Amino acid sequence: MTAGTTSTAGSRSPYEWRPLTESDAQAFIALNDAICDADGNDERADEDGFRFLLTYPLHVPGHDGFQGVFDGERMVAFAWVQRRNGAEPAHWMRAGGGVHPGHRGRGLGTQLLRWEEDTALRIHECCFPEQPLELGVGVPEGNQGQRDLLENEGYAVDRWFFTMRRHEGVPVADAADVVAPAGLEFESYRDEVDEALLLTYNEVFVDHWQFTPSMAPTWEHKFRRNGHFRADLSFLLRDAKTGRIAGYLMASASGGGNAAKAAGAFDVHFDQIGTRREFRGRGVASALITRAVAQSVELGFRTASLGVDAENPSGALGVYERNGFVCVRRRIAYAKRLTD
Repeated sequence: MTAGTTSTAGSRSPYEWRPLTESDAQAFIALNDAICDADGNDERADEDGFRFLLTYPLHVPGHDGFQGVFDGERMVAFAWVQRRNGAEPAHWMRAGGGVHPGHRGRGLGTQLLRWEEDTALRIHECCFPEQPLELGVGVPEGNQGQRDLLENEGYAVDRWFFTMRRHEGVPVADAADVVAPAGLEFESYRDEVDEALLLTYNEVFVDHWQFTPSMAPTWEHKFRRNGHFRADLSFLLRDAKTGRIAGYLMASASGGGNAAKAAGAFDVHFDQIGTRREFRGRGVASALITRAVAQSVELGFRTASLGVDAENPSGALGVYERNGFVCVRRRIAYAKRLTD
């Protein structure tokens, strides 16, 4: 599906499809707010969140991966597709999107999904044509309409993910009183540790679901070039003798919008928490979480959140529960094999 008007069921459609640009930020935010209100989802967007999608570093020239659908000047739907920087043993591409509640039931969801599949196939052909391609789409548990659409189009449930939150009122230590596990030392995030953190990430998560090693451009995009990233709430633990990174926590401020931030109701999100295998069982993750939560409270954050794979092989779910996090939302990862 390309820019311009499209047809649905043989009739002319009023919708215009086109690649999104920087100037579409406010239209995207308004659309995302409407979708969140309708679906009971609190994953709000702001300009930084929009720019994060727009500037994905693995963009393939000539193949737009972020499309908007407009009814006149109003954006009523969007879709995006992202490739990976590796495809061993398969190329696990991701897609996402949404339709304004006032424009649902008109076939737009089906059109978006087919645009995602077509775009994924074209991008895949440019990058990893010899490898199998699988397209994954995440869906909130309560969005039955989207779940039905995916299942009707041949997608199957692949995984469950939980959003967990540590609510206001749970006892918090003073940041200055948080003690590192024996033999380890806390260190605040600095740009200079990025290369070592990237190597640590690729080691820590190698046995996780659909792991693909990260490279510097995608790492920098996710953290240093992400307007939500909070270096002041990101920490490492190092072995005091060898200097080896034992574990790390990377944090960001939620995209809840300026009104939420002004009211002091915004959330700190722990994007990644990783512990090297030889340091597991020593309380590394718990110490990092305790330090980050304590620091966030001192800076005025009311809650902390994180996402976790329900089948995480490291036992992370139990660690988070023991640290006061409870599941507040569940998301389903659907997948479909597009090539063999």
